[in-house]
Amino acid sequence: METDYLIVGQGLAGSLLGWHLWAREQEVVFVDRGEEGTSSKVAAGIVTPITGQRLAKSWRIDEFGPYAWAFYEKFGHAVGQRYFYQKPVVRFFTGEEEMEIWERKRGTAEFEGFVASEIAPGSEPVRGIEAPYGGFVMARSGYLDVAGFVKATARYFERERKGSVIEAEFEEEELELSEGVEGATWREVRVRKAVVFCRGFEEGLKSRFFDWVPFKSAKGEILTVRIRGLRENRILNRGNWMLPATEGGGSIYRTGSTYDWEELDGEQTKKARRRIEKRLKPLIGKGYRYEVLGQEAAVRPIVNESKALMGRHPEHEQVVFFNGLGSKGVLNGPFFANMLAGYLVEGERLEEGVDVRKNI
Repeated sequence: METDYLIVGQGLAGSLLGWHLWAREQEVVFVDRGEEGTSSKVAAGIVTPITGQRLAKSWRIDEFGPYAWAFYEKFGHAVGQRYFYQKPVVRFFTGEEEMEIWERKRGTAEFEGFVASEIAPGSEPVRGIEAPYGGFVMARSGYLDVAGFVKATARYFERERKGSVIEAEFEEEELELSEGVEGATWREVRVRKAVVFCRGFEEGLKSRFFDWVPFKSAKGEILTVRIRGLRENRILNRGNWMLPATEGGGSIYRTGSTYDWEELDGEQTKKARRRIEKRLKPLIGKGYRYEVLGQEAAVRPIVNESKALMGRHPEHEQVVFFNGLGSKGVLNGPFFANMLAGYLVEGERLEEGVDVRKNI
């Protein structure tokens, strides 16, 4: 088999890049281990334009957001099913400090278009759940069913060209680079242009090409819970986020998550479960009881300063890096995948801040 690009790792980053190369009439083959416990298949995929305890506006959301929404809508039409859902986020303040920050920032141009309504202290914005410190309802927010997006991408490419998704362990020893600036061979696949590595945090552990990239990855864990009597179709956030597991409202929710910078594995831990439950209880209040149905864990591919990095290897032009999307990958991933595809196919420039060659 021949292809223009071989993409190693068909998670969120690899899938996004595949679509943007395909849109430029490039042939793509993916190779992926097909594991379930990866960050892309575990991630909640939530996009919140106002984040953190400091109530900061997400980086470049005015630029990334419209592009991402348009891309996911176009993707849904291509595969015949929607995977991105625009959905309000009910943000509860956790204490007086957040209330004070809100008082300074509310009504400013920074938040214009991202606040649907305010929540008065002591009110009940969700039936049975009080907001003692108030809060607000976010607009232009939502979530991507990341696991569904990845699987739908694989089905589409395999249907368009049989053999374009290979389930296998990629061993770098089997990769033979051509002597020129383009081309490589991996097993029976002849690559005309470049091999793109999108293997997440493992790239920093096992790659002989990119072991120098400053990864600072973090393991995250998520619980699936049943909350009897609660029928809320919006995303809730008070320390923990809580995402309805099904559209239309139901009693099953996913909630989390945690950050562990030390244990970079896919093992679920009692410590993380206790931490999530400790934050879940004040979120749902005394009016509801919950039971834990499941727990998932995966490692987010975070690069130093939480920035995406991409581009050609400093010495091997036919070896390319696309990684580090981290927890904001649903929002910024489409934009950067388009940038990298333009760089590879049309010779467009990469932004200096994301060019892997300039961040050695």
